[in-house]
Amino acid sequence: MRVATIRGIIDRRILVNFHVDPIVLSRILPPPFCARLGDGYGIVGISLIRLKSQRPRFLSSFVGVFSENAAHRITSNEMSMAKLKELLEIHRLIMSDGHVAAHLLPWPETC
Repeated sequence: MRVATIRGIIDRRILVNFHVDPIVLSRILPPPFCARLGDGYGIVGISLIRLKSQRPRFLSSFVGVFSENAAHRITSNEMSMAKLKELLEIHRLIMSDGHVAAHLLPWPETC
């Protein structure tokens, strides 16, 4: 099955990071996850993004739609038998149409 290519413009992206007591994060993260620490603190953040002119590749930007999205992010580690895996947990994803989602994403290898 072919997946349609979507085009659009990132109109705005704001990333706010802050540090949190790792004990507080341990109450939020389920086992086997633990907070990844930076200078003794857990790293959390909020990412706000506005996308505009979102449309299938073959359509003009005139027919595109826009959305405002926010993601609550927590950097974490997963301890498995073989190795320690670094993750970026999207704790809560809020979209302009009211949908809310949550899941774990692998941390990019380039970071």
